[in-house]
Parts: sequence; structure tokens; C-alpha cells
Amino acid sequence: MVKLVILLKRAPGMSLEEFAAYHRDHHAVLIDSVPETARYIRKSAFSYVADDSAPYDGIVEIWFESDADRVAFFSSESYQNVIRPDEKNFVDPDSVALMVTTERITIGA
Repeated sequence: MVKLVILLKRAPGMSLEEFAAYHRDHHAVLIDSVPETARYIRKSAFSYVADDSAPYDGIVEIWFESDADRVAFFSSESYQNVIRPDEKNFVDPDSVALMVTTERITIGA
């Protein structure tokens, strides 16, 4: 299993509450609406900071069966034409940090 971790900062002028609400109520719904999500994504989680003191405003974690599935999802027409254009509505594009990881659960497994 491959996990993609994405660190995000909100778009300039957007409050933390607006950022979380847009991500949760619009962007996540948009992601769920495309067929590639069910095909390639095994699990996802979204976390938002509790206050303004953190260097990032949110964390997105997405699990894929393989790195090929990760690449296929982000290369898909749905991602490129539907999901990606929406990101500019709530994310500072210069702030995005990505890590492709393999997860090893050590507690609670």
C-alpha cells in the first residue's frame, strides 16, 4: 500500500473555517463524484489544524494499492479537468508539499 501525504495552506484571504468548509463540503464531494476515485483510491483522510499557529492548514492522506494507481489517478482526465482546477479555489498552490510514503503501523495494529 502506498500513501500520499499532502500538506496544504489555505488560499490568501480565506479563514481556517472557510478553508475546512470548502475542502470538506465541496472539494471532497467533487473527488467522490469521479469514477477514478472508486477505482484507484482505497482510503482517504483529511485533517485541519486547530488554530493558526501551525505551518500548514491541512493534511490530506490518500492510500493507493500501488504507485501505479497513484499515478493513474492523478493522470486521469477527471483529476486534470475536474478536481485540479478546483484546488485553486481554496489552496495556496505555492505552499503544497507532497510525500509518497509506505505506512508501517506500530500501535493499534
